[in-house]
Amino acid sequence: MNPVSIRALLKKEISDIFRDKKTLFMMVVIPLVLYPLMIIGMTALMSSIMTNQKETVYKVAFTDIPFQKEMTALLEDKEQDFTYKIEVTPVEDASKAMADGEIDAYISFLPKDKTKAAKEAFVTDETGVTSLNGTLQITYYEANDDSNTASKAAEDLINAYQDVIRTKNIRKLKLDEDAILYPVPYKAVGLSSVEETVGNMVGSVIPMMIIVSILMGAMYPAIDVTAGEKERGTLETLLTLPVTNLEMIMSKFLAVSVISCVSAVLNIISMGAACVFMMSMIGEEEGAVEINFTSYIPAVMITMIVMIAFALFVTAVCMCVCVFAKSFKEANNYITPVMLVFMFGGFAAMVPNLELSTTTAAIPVVNVALSINDLFQFKYDYALLGIVFVTNVIYSLITVMILGRIYNSEAILFSEGLSSVKFIRRRSEMKKGQMPGYGDMILLCCVTMLLYLYFGSWFQVRFGVAGIVMTQAIIIGMPLLYAWYIKSGFKKLFSLKVPGPLQLLGSFCLWVGGYGFLMLISVILSLFMKESVQNVNKLFEDYMKLPVFVLALLLAVLPAICEEIMFRGFLFGTMRTYAKRLTAIIVVSAIFGIYHMSLIRFITTSLLGIIFAYAVSETDSIFCSMLMHFCNNLVSVLMMKYQKEMKEVLPVLFKETLGVTDVCIVFIVSAAAVLCGLWLLRKSRSKAWR
Repeated sequence: MNPVSIRALLKKEISDIFRDKKTLFMMVVIPLVLYPLMIIGMTALMSSIMTNQKETVYKVAFTDIPFQKEMTALLEDKEQDFTYKIEVTPVEDASKAMADGEIDAYISFLPKDKTKAAKEAFVTDETGVTSLNGTLQITYYEANDDSNTASKAAEDLINAYQDVIRTKNIRKLKLDEDAILYPVPYKAVGLSSVEETVGNMVGSVIPMMIIVSILMGAMYPAIDVTAGEKERGTLETLLTLPVTNLEMIMSKFLAVSVISCVSAVLNIISMGAACVFMMSMIGEEEGAVEINFTSYIPAVMITMIVMIAFALFVTAVCMCVCVFAKSFKEANNYITPVMLVFMFGGFAAMVPNLELSTTTAAIPVVNVALSINDLFQFKYDYALLGIVFVTNVIYSLITVMILGRIYNSEAILFSEGLSSVKFIRRRSEMKKGQMPGYGDMILLCCVTMLLYLYFGSWFQVRFGVAGIVMTQAIIIGMPLLYAWYIKSGFKKLFSLKVPGPLQLLGSFCLWVGGYGFLMLISVILSLFMKESVQNVNKLFEDYMKLPVFVLALLLAVLPAICEEIMFRGFLFGTMRTYAKRLTAIIVVSAIFGIYHMSLIRFITTSLLGIIFAYAVSETDSIFCSMLMHFCNNLVSVLMMKYQKEMKEVLPVLFKETLGVTDVCIVFIVSAAAVLCGLWLLRKSRSKAWR
């Protein structure tokens, strides 16, 4: 890359961005005006509402209550401290008066024996203890705020009168009131400092606001430098300049990243100033202990570093999504789901007992939310913070690489984008044998994943073994129905070519070698993610009681067919039509890993998916990946079903830690199997790949 070219392009991109008033508005006006107004305004509004509730006099009526005078007298007792003010309003028909808005609530007496006179509301036993011979009922409108609050005020009044009766009863028995009511005195002593308490409160809210602000700062510039260039017709001109695509991409990426980082810094300064002002006002009003705001300076500084790394990742993601759009309006539609995903991850700081660990520190968005939460609670685990920073940088680089691949492919760059979803057209207008587009692939993935999440778990809990079959039916049924509806060529899309003996043997050898390498990776991952490994094992404990042939059918045969039709069939068949082989393999394998919804399984299944997809790309036959998938799952079933027998045959598979000799043996055998598999596949390689 030429630094001079990048510098010139960067200057041009930033100038173009700053000419857009929308960008200036989102970057300057929102952080400097909107967030302080939100923080201070919402606090002031809630304080005003609470003050108004305490100052408002709520009208309450009594209906058929013999001790009305005694309860009313409590309202004038200065020793009683009521949260809300009550005015006793006499009415003839309480129900009608409340319906007409004359009163907010009313209290009525429901005697146990309605035949007795009202004067017998209280009964006294032989010891002189008095108790109510009935029940007090508070009637109010739940949908009316004043009526709702009036019911709480009525409860306070009844509780106060109840305390009076209780005290009288205890005195009649000549007992010690404190010994009866409070036999175990206690007090709570909080050890957290004021700064830690405030940090805990702020740390659960600030991450969400920071994540959204960074996203907002990157979103509009990312749209402008991608879809905006297409809409203005200037992208073609840029591609003719004497610069490489990588230099052009880096200049756009750096320009948007600068805007995003500046927006993030302005946001944290703005929110910090608003929080300081709010806390100062609260301290002055309530006489609270002064807060040492300088103690938050290290947290703020480290937060800025984390935010910059996160801003790079957000920028790369936004540009990757928006590059598919042909107009500013279309890009806005594409970026909305991205915003929802990032906001969902931002809620991690509000989830109880979810802490920053070696596992969560590697999860995008979630790691940023949890790290900021920890920083404001003065938890400085620099190792975990380093993981957060490094992973965000790595994710950014990976996304930028994907972006580079997109810019190098004119078929993708100047395609119709996600608006080319063929499913939305009439079936009568569709051509036979057409291939799905990116929009079809994304739509199918989203719908299938939602069905799997909503119904898959419920099917398995409700129907047991049959539920597994129903879940797999969803996975295979959706791509088959989709392909049928858009009239796709099944043989080409799903790679239904019959493989030769060498191709099957090569695929098997490749799986054997890949399985060995994945075993080594799993051992390494288990050192850092022990809980994840245990959770994975617990998933299948209940099924181990079934006969082995049933287990093989449920956990090996069905997934090998259904999941391969979905991932190495529809998704991979679509991707390899438009993208390069490596890109198609990586993207489909990542989706395959996400589908398993487990961090440790994501890594191993994604790598396994790469092996499966490579075999399909070499042989042009999905039956090879089905064989590999079946063998992989069958070995797992046998290991869980026959642990003792399998441990005697292959003891290395059951070791939690591997020695140097074990690692060397597994590595050599795996490498030999992989090389053998590659040689066999290349020898019989299909010429179908373009």
